[in-house]
Amino acid sequence: LESDVLRTVQLLPGTVAKNDYSIGYNVRGGESDQNLIELDGITVFNPSHLAGLFSTFDDDAISRVDFFTGGFPAGDGGRLSSVLDVKLRSGDPHKMDAHGQVSLLSSKLLVEGPLGHGGTTYVLSGRRTYADLMVKALTPYELPYYFTDLLGKVTHPLGRGTLSATGYWGRDVLGLNLVEAAPGRDPLDLDFNWGNALGGLTYTHPLGRGVFQQQVSVTNFSTTLGLLPNFAEFNNSATLITARSDVSVSPNRPHDVRIGAGFEHYAMTYGAKSLSLETSFFQASYHPTIWSAYVDDQWHTGNRLLLRPGIRVEYVTGADFVSIAPRLSFKYFLTRDLALTGSAGRFYQAIQSIRDQEVPITIYEFW
Repeated sequence: LESDVLRTVQLLPGTVAKNDYSIGYNVRGGESDQNLIELDGITVFNPSHLAGLFSTFDDDAISRVDFFTGGFPAGDGGRLSSVLDVKLRSGDPHKMDAHGQVSLLSSKLLVEGPLGHGGTTYVLSGRRTYADLMVKALTPYELPYYFTDLLGKVTHPLGRGTLSATGYWGRDVLGLNLVEAAPGRDPLDLDFNWGNALGGLTYTHPLGRGVFQQQVSVTNFSTTLGLLPNFAEFNNSATLITARSDVSVSPNRPHDVRIGAGFEHYAMTYGAKSLSLETSFFQASYHPTIWSAYVDDQWHTGNRLLLRPGIRVEYVTGADFVSIAPRLSFKYFLTRDLALTGSAGRFYQAIQSIRDQEVPITIYEFW
């Protein structure tokens, strides 16, 4: 139907597609919620639309994708199986450009160009499914579902460094009237909507033979499932606020060392209630804070062997738990185009999804 970066990931070694329909994938026996998916380093809780048929990423706005299937660097934490970091590209610094695409189920438009004359650039992408509009225009029926998303990045030179801002907003909406209003009877509507909203700032500054990077971000996933206006309603919200600082240095040619520290605060809530019955069926919340520090060294021992030792230490409030997670990976080149890789390590994950992992169609995770 249209190109999708996550369908490419499904084909990579160590990765298994959950089915032929959705973009979900498992890595080395893990579950889907054990895969960390990021956009410019910002966590994306639910990276899909239309029950997993599309991902939330516009291929035209992507510059590169880093994918680690086990043994991932010490700077990445919070998941057990894999890390997928999707990097957005900067906009065209010379001229404004716009182009679009129409597929069988959606249409999208990307606009990019410079902002002023100081080297600032932007790239902005929008997408919406139009199946509901086509059905309404061509038939007497209505399709009660649509999704839409917006994706953008602004890059600004700041002194010797660079400041970039990344943002994303996306929503899936399903609305259906089940019972029409009548004298003495209230209407009953199915309202089902879910989506992500995230934003982050990243400042990068060169330091001699190294680079300093500071990032702050906030990401939220929320969903509402209700029989409205007052029969029953279920809500699930997951918010993550992060801050991370690290320094990458090359003290000598064989070593590339990365040292950093991070902060993550989660706010996850659940609720199920009925206004008409004046009762609350279930209420819960989860608010851990994770403090972390890490050291990662990419060591070129010679022409054939590449080693990557590292260690990550985390403290989780609430659980009052300290984790020490050493890890080591290697790549040995038999020839220029053929290498053996391996890794070993200890990994921790403080959050999880409680949905049934065996269900083939994934609408979203219940974080």
